[in-house]
Amino acid sequence: MKSHLAIPLKAGGIVLGVLSFGAFREFRVWPDELVHRLQIVGEVFANALARQRADQNLHAREESLRRTQDELRLLARRLLQAQEDERRRIAREMHDDWTQRLAVLAIDAAKLESQLDPSSNAHRQLQEMRGAMVSLSEDVHALSRQLHPSILDDLGLVEALRSECASVSRREGLVVTYHSNEITTSLPKDLALCVYRVAQEALRNVVKHAGAGDARVSLIRSGRELVLTVLDRGVGFDAAGVRSREGLGLSSMEERVRLVNGELFIESQPGQGTTVTVRVPVGGKKS
Repeated sequence: MKSHLAIPLKAGGIVLGVLSFGAFREFRVWPDELVHRLQIVGEVFANALARQRADQNLHAREESLRRTQDELRLLARRLLQAQEDERRRIAREMHDDWTQRLAVLAIDAAKLESQLDPSSNAHRQLQEMRGAMVSLSEDVHALSRQLHPSILDDLGLVEALRSECASVSRREGLVVTYHSNEITTSLPKDLALCVYRVAQEALRNVVKHAGAGDARVSLIRSGRELVLTVLDRGVGFDAAGVRSREGLGLSSMEERVRLVNGELFIESQPGQGTTVTVRVPVGGKKS
């Protein structure tokens, strides 16, 4: 090589490469004007390289973010499934074991009660004990039902929600009005469980936080969507700062709804009650 010129490719103060020129047959002089023009060409190449690398880095970051989000969704799904499996196991044990044992104790107490003088203190105490056992058995059965609603598997979402609303009314003294249009389509189990759990959590929030005397629950099929609405006229709260409220279970509700490709909306203002709305696609992902 008789003569050589190297133009550094710099962008943002970083050298990305070199643009090199050479003469192999004879020595030549590189005029300043030519060098200046080649430097301009070098800047064009440098900027193009910088953009390409930035695009590659951005794409790599986006891919990494997508993989992380997919892994988090999978983890959330597994955690919720593990939670439901554990609830199902405990509910089955409570129903098949605890309530049966309490029933046997109540029967034994009734037998002893029949052998005693009705006017005796022992008879009265056994009577009270038997009543307490029956009440405890009913509470265990109700708790078992909350942990895993077998009615959801047996009769479907519409009747399961009707039963839950009636149960909340009896247990908490909250007047719950329930409405559902005719939903004849068989719903996927994960979708039905999601809607049921959100309704359950929303009603629990009404009881614990709303200070309302009544609530309305509706479940309707609207086109390709299933829409759940839980409304109360309680104290309400600042929906903008909802995430700072402890004990509302919103993260769990949001995660459940997201895993079935649905949307969760919460409308509330202090003194104006709260409306929780869930919209989930039926028969496929939302477009």
